Amino acid sequence: MKKPLTLAEVKALVHERWSKDQASLTKDQKRLFEYLAKFVKVDSPEACREAVNRIVEEVGIAEEDAVMIVNIMPETRDELRPLLFRRYPLLDAEAYNKILEILRDLKEKAGRGGRNT
Repeated sequence: MKKPLTLAEVKALVHERWSKDQASLTKDQKRLFEYLAKFVKVDSPEACREAVNRIVEEVGIAEEDAVMIVNIMPETRDELRPLLFRRYPLLDAEAYNKILEILRDLKEKAGRGGRNT
């Protein structure tokens, strides 16, 4: 069974498995490290997974879409709407506001682990 992972979860797995011997990494593996360092917005995989679960449960969208939202971390409804409108054209303002609230909570929980990119 496939499980979509947030970038923070991928980063944690990669660091756990590869950080011990970085000298032996391939170019692609090194590029993955660089990509994750650049694009992970919140470092806590646990907080990201909690946010994904809340979005799925409280808003009712698919886990894959919730992971995408957590990875991108939109801050406004105008940033969020294009990500969801095609698959969820009937989402109301309340649902969008709930997602944005969950993302704000994620940033606050992540504290110093969060990044503003």
